[in-house]
Amino acid sequence: MKSRKFVCVDVDGTLLDFQGALKSYFSDKGIDYKSEKVTSYNFDGKIGCKKKDVYAAINETEFYKHLKEFNNAITALDKLQDAEVTTLAYTASVVNSEIYKKKCCFINRHHMPGIPYIGKKPVIKDAAALFDDCLEVHKEWIEQGYEGKLYLIDAPYNRECNNKNIDIQWEKIIRCDSFADAVNDFLAVI
Repeated sequence: MKSRKFVCVDVDGTLLDFQGALKSYFSDKGIDYKSEKVTSYNFDGKIGCKKKDVYAAINETEFYKHLKEFNNAITALDKLQDAEVTTLAYTASVVNSEIYKKKCCFINRHHMPGIPYIGKKPVIKDAAALFDDCLEVHKEWIEQGYEGKLYLIDAPYNRECNNKNIDIQWEKIIRCDSFADAVNDFLAVI
């Protein structure tokens, strides 16, 4: 079956609760990680631990056992796929081969073409939409001249008040409370 359209779907922070996983992972280590205090995508803020501890955690296989799906995220993904929209995996990975394999397994299990990117994710201009929680990714797509739908999944680290140093065209971004809300909006306009 050939899809009419394809969209780019981020995984961590969009389908999977990355901040919740960090909170759970650090809790097991006796650290009170404060996800609500993260003020930027690179873990700035008074978060209850050092930034280097977060980067160390996301490079450990043990951390990924804590990742859980957001409520209704997979149902929404299925809804897109049922509407014959190809859901291209648009996610990054650390270099650790075990973690890379785990991410590939998640992508394959949910029938998403694509593989995790190592390093910077590319701008894919012919996508009908981007669903991502990283404001900087949206900014890059805008700067590269992308004209499709840009869905920013809301989180404390991507709100305008916390990103005053980011010069961005906010009118081009559709902020949604969840991936499920973004999917409903997208499906209503295609």
